Amino acid sequence: MRNIILFGDSIFGRATKPLLADLESRLKDSTVHNFATGGFNSSDCLKRVEFIATLDYDNVIISIGLNDLASWKQVEISVYKENLSKILSILDSCKVVFCRPTRLVKTSKAERI
Repeated sequence: MRNIILFGDSIFGRATKPLLADLESRLKDSTVHNFATGGFNSSDCLKRVEFIATLDYDNVIISIGLNDLASWKQVEISVYKENLSKILSILDSCKVVFCRPTRLVKTSKAERI
């Protein structure tokens, strides 16, 4: 039986019980544990990753980045990269899957109408 951890922001934090059950049915012989928290940015995840590393897991799937771009929690790109590097080094004993944030394109208000 594989233990899979979801870790990161609200992309995973909003995963419902039925969604997790569906994921487990697709990933044979696996249990999915959701440790994601809405609103977290990479700095928040870095504070929690030491705890995640103490758990019994085979894989960690990470979704971090959208909140790093948010104006109210913005993280400089250099800090974001450093945080990701530290998170990955702490989780070096397992296979990590990183889901990158959606690409954002800056447009003027007139272009969106």
